[in-house]
Parts: sequence; structure tokens; C-alpha cells
Amino acid sequence: MRAMSQENIDVIRRSIDAFNSGDVQEMLAIADPELEWRPAFGAATDGATAYHGHDGFREYWRGTQEIWDHFHFEPEQFVDDGNSIVVIGRGSGRAKGSGIEIDQPFAMLWKVRQGRPVFGQTFTDPDEARAAAERLAQERGRGV
Repeated sequence: MRAMSQENIDVIRRSIDAFNSGDVQEMLAIADPELEWRPAFGAATDGATAYHGHDGFREYWRGTQEIWDHFHFEPEQFVDDGNSIVVIGRGSGRAKGSGIEIDQPFAMLWKVRQGRPVFGQTFTDPDEARAAAERLAQERGRGV
């Protein structure tokens, strides 16, 4: 893996901080207008597996606000291979209505283009995030 790009890590950290604080406007100000977001819990919101652009992310955000009293991602490790960033950490939250709480390993895969997040995907298994990053790197190697 190439040396970490501190700038890319910093922009992802800022995005995570905005998400955790509930500041969707700040998160979108950081993100590329063509952001593609693939949540691990898509089926738990409206069943969508991907959201596109700022409007798509706002749709996702509204769905999560209807389901969760709060959800927080605590990053513990950032791995940047020069093409994508995998963030390993823990996700915790409490569901509205049922009050069910989760606290589990959680990971994010990010692609950054020109200093802005353009793709994000979340995983409940950090190994799945690492495997997805490897697939992206292989696809780029084939010119996909």
C-alpha cells in the first residue's frame, strides 16, 4: 500500500464528524455532488441499496432519522491505499420505538476524488470492507 494521504483521511474524518453530529448540510458541503452512498442498513430504511447525489443522501438521512434516536460511528483505524480509504471502528445506536441498542464492529469504504468524498459504503463486518477495497483496486487495474 502507498503512503497514507493525510488530506483524504482528514476529509473523511470531517465527513464522519459531520454525520455523527447530525449536520447533514456540512456533510454534503464536504461531499462531491455526485456522491454515491451505499449503507449497510439500506433495507432497514426504505430498502434502497444505493443513494445518488446530494438529494439521494438527504433521502437516506430522512429515513435514518425516522428509525434511529441516534447512531454514532467511532473510527479507530484509517487505511488508505491511495485509491480508497477503509475506516474500521464501532457503530452504536438506539432504534426509535423499540429502544433496541446496537454496539458492534462497523466499517466504511470511501473513495475521494479531488479532495471530496465521491463514494461511501458501510459494512457491519470490517473484513467485507477490506475485500470491497481490494475489488475496487483490481477493477482499476483492469481499467474498469
